[in-house]
Amino acid sequence: MSSASNETGRGRLPAASIASGIVRPPFLPRYLAPRLPFFYGWVVLGCLCLSGFARQGPAVATLSVFIVPMTAEFGWSRAAIAGAVSLGGVLAAFAAPLLGPVMDLSLIHISEPTRRRG
Repeated sequence: MSSASNETGRGRLPAASIASGIVRPPFLPRYLAPRLPFFYGWVVLGCLCLSGFARQGPAVATLSVFIVPMTAEFGWSRAAIAGAVSLGGVLAAFAAPLLGPVMDLSLIHISEPTRRRG
């Protein structure tokens, strides 16, 4: 196997795409976007909301294991701990739309394909 086939193997971009700077979106968005009667971004947002909702159950179950030791250690009531967790969730919900664009700008180099220096 040549080095070119190793670099352009499965899961990597074709060499022509890297050289030209053109990157095609994944298959599913290309297939669904023209067929949907609404903006495809709403599908992405819906998936993100559902994944956040699904994550919440195990997070609360895990927290419930630590409620008794935390009340004993810090002297807080269960209501205070629940309030702190709720406040954290609300603050995260308000902060996420503000931090998203900042992270997009500062971390853009992670998602760009690396180019070889010739």
